[in-house]
Amino acid sequence: MSPPDLTKNSMKQFLTGFFMITTILVAVGCSQTSPTASLAPTSDCSQGEAEIIWPKLEAVQPDQAVSGAEVRITASRGYTLECDSFYDESHRDFDVFFNQEPFGTIGCMSNHCEALLSIPENADPGVHTITVAGGSQIEIEILEKGSLDDPGQGEIFTGTSLPSSVKGYELYSWRAGDGWHFTLITGTNRTKTFDEIVSQENVITESGWVKITVHGVEALQIVLDSLPESEQIFWLDGKLVEPSNDMNFIRFPPKVIIEQVLQYSRQQGLNLQIDQ
Repeated sequence: MSPPDLTKNSMKQFLTGFFMITTILVAVGCSQTSPTASLAPTSDCSQGEAEIIWPKLEAVQPDQAVSGAEVRITASRGYTLECDSFYDESHRDFDVFFNQEPFGTIGCMSNHCEALLSIPENADPGVHTITVAGGSQIEIEILEKGSLDDPGQGEIFTGTSLPSSVKGYELYSWRAGDGWHFTLITGTNRTKTFDEIVSQENVITESGWVKITVHGVEALQIVLDSLPESEQIFWLDGKLVEPSNDMNFIRFPPKVIIEQVLQYSRQQGLNLQIDQ
């Protein structure tokens, strides 16, 4: 019987030990590598390293107004970028300027900014600049009060009882001058003309024809109060009005105003339908 091969056994033990040590070293080395970056910034990164992504003005509505009128300003962005990867889109306010003078603030959240601001009473007619912190600008034209583009308050409707209409009533709305204007007119099968809708005179004939134009939601509520209970009203846009150089002039107001008018109509027992 030949003696054991010590050389082969020694080599085998050496290689086994070598591979075990190598495996341990690799495992230790991997455990010391940097962990996957967190979605949230670390405490060290968040101190003094946040970059402000300034708002970018998108629109002012209306883009023509008179001094003292309320306008809606919208913008995008308006958040901070931390550690080059974390976007903080929580609410924050940015200063707004009218011709470099303080105008108010615009609130931003989740890449959308919005503000309702009133044009300064001393704003002269002409083109003016609205600027938001960071430098983004947009222009607005200020009209002279009483101009053709500013229909003013119109005639005052005092709340005379209105007759019931076989075809119900039609309601139209548009933004001009210093606010929203509304016309309630007897429903018919014919198309209404643009001038017929936006003219400022009020008409109530003995035969039951009605055309009332008012300025503002409160004045519209007085008109709605004057209608018989359960009266049908169809709120229409400018597609059914001919002719007009600006088919988007007669249009629906913002959702908040629509909901306000709808709720008030229900309280008065009226059947108001919106043709959208």
